[in-house]
Amino acid sequence: MKWNDVLEYKSVRYAFHIELSNNCNSQCPFCPRFLRGTPIVVPSLINGEISIDNFKKWITPEILSKTYIFNFCGTQGDPITAKHLPEIVEYIAETNSRTKLQIRTNGGVRNTDFWQRLGKVVNGRREIVFSVDGLSDTNHLYRRNVKWDKLITNMQTFIDAGGKAIWECLVFKHNEHEIKKAHKLSKEMGCVEFELQKSYMENIYHKKYKKWEEHIATRGDI
Repeated sequence: MKWNDVLEYKSVRYAFHIELSNNCNSQCPFCPRFLRGTPIVVPSLINGEISIDNFKKWITPEILSKTYIFNFCGTQGDPITAKHLPEIVEYIAETNSRTKLQIRTNGGVRNTDFWQRLGKVVNGRREIVFSVDGLSDTNHLYRRNVKWDKLITNMQTFIDAGGKAIWECLVFKHNEHEIKKAHKLSKEMGCVEFELQKSYMENIYHKKYKKWEEHIATRGDI
């Protein structure tokens, strides 16, 4: 079946997972962007990104009218590195305000103007999940090359501009002692949610982790 054939089904609602860019500022150890266990980029990787012109060409207003959700979550890159991201998000919001959107990022790039612009449109049914694995002394251990002060400035600028932010934390043995403080900081900054995720590197789903997760889901505190 071809793409044009799919469009013939008038009752279909689409859900898209799109990698806007395979560029990234970080060097997370288990990222498929790199040769395992090294900071060396996979030789076959060709850096590129989706422009606003191509996005509009591929995702027409007709398709957008039938789209339930977009997920901009990179496999080999961070969507924030796509220079036309603000234009793409604005196009989605203006064409179909009911369409949900989730963007996932390490939050460590771009300037305040960029984040203010995103904050004005990424709200309501649209949100950004910031992958922040600890605090100033631990986040960089997995999110390598992400500068803490830059990350926090970007997050706060986005939130202050009206953006809807979720703090997602991968739990490792090296940061589990900071979960309470990280959760507290997320609330002080204005994040709407604080989520814990099991890391791929360690089997840390023990009773303490399960208790934290249940407490956050039911009471909102730890």
